[in-house]
Amino acid sequence: LLEQGHKQNQPGKLIAALQSFQQALQINREIKDRNGQGVSLGNLGVVYNSLRDYSKAIDYHQQSLAIKREIKDREGEANSLGNLGLAYYSLGDYPKAIDYHQQSLKIAREIKDRNNEGLLLNNLGLVYYKQGKLTLAESILIEGIKVLESLRGRELKDSEKVSLFDTQRSTYHTLQQVLIAQNKTDAALEISERGRGRAFVELLASRISTNSQEQSPTPPNIEEIKQIAKNQNSTLVQYSIIYDDFKIAGKQKRKESELYIWVIKPTGEVTFRKTDLKPLWQKENTTLSELVSTTRKYLGVGDDELSIYDVKVKNPVNEKIQQESLQKLHQLLVKPIAELLPTDPNQRVTFVPQGDLFLVPFPALMDSKDKYLIEKHTILTAPAIQVLEL
Repeated sequence: LLEQGHKQNQPGKLIAALQSFQQALQINREIKDRNGQGVSLGNLGVVYNSLRDYSKAIDYHQQSLAIKREIKDREGEANSLGNLGLAYYSLGDYPKAIDYHQQSLKIAREIKDRNNEGLLLNNLGLVYYKQGKLTLAESILIEGIKVLESLRGRELKDSEKVSLFDTQRSTYHTLQQVLIAQNKTDAALEISERGRGRAFVELLASRISTNSQEQSPTPPNIEEIKQIAKNQNSTLVQYSIIYDDFKIAGKQKRKESELYIWVIKPTGEVTFRKTDLKPLWQKENTTLSELVSTTRKYLGVGDDELSIYDVKVKNPVNEKIQQESLQKLHQLLVKPIAELLPTDPNQRVTFVPQGDLFLVPFPALMDSKDKYLIEKHTILTAPAIQVLEL
């Protein structure tokens, strides 16, 4: 079952994959391997879906579905139905997307495929959200999160936990969108916190626990989040990057949509703000991710140039780009909440980033008056609010 990804596949690699799967299909037909044919047809459908040729994707998935039903491959049948649901979702045909997802979900539950069940609930919740059925979307996504979180009970290596949590990230983001659309900002903060840093939280908890049998700590609710801010005597700023699907030149693409920001003061006051990220790629031909990368590059700390003594920074043109990048990031990340931050520079502000925002040089962010953020605040960062408590 495909899951909607945040980054686009490279067309060259997709074409190479297409050719390989076509060759595999031809061989499987020559040797009359029905299972192999079903798999190859399904793989071709997946590639055409990634290439956004949804009519071809549907055709191949239908052919694959027919074979999987013929050979009574229940898991394969569920995958084909789920992929058909994704293709129809991409076409904007939500009733058909729901029908295929529900058929797939029924089989996943019959064969006790919990991973597929969780992903299908995620996909169903997304479709209901797009239909504006917010209450239904919320209940289905919460159910999906419970299923996906039940998979974490297995004994996994730390790297495996991180990988597993990454595949489940979109469910938490979609549920945040659904909650914000209903103005349930506190509940959305709880879900934002629930969906981040879980592998690290579990590792920390196991290291400090004296009882090896003790269960992992549950994610904090809103009252516990407020208490953590009070105990830390710090203003917490939590970010969540929200992606969404947009029709661009007749094709559906997944893009950065909004930045959710919560400010939790030591007094217990919680304020929600959001920043529109769409103008970055609609008007400025960039993204938040690219802006972060550009900023780091012109500070001399890009991924491929780690020296802070990079001589290129001395170039006046580079310095101008550096300043503009730092100011742009400040405009997106700090300006919407600037009046909520403490005025005493000795009071702590703890940023809780997400994704590419972990690479943001928060102390160096610059306002419109060329004043660095570190001049106004004592700055810390953390991967999750619960990590501060631990």
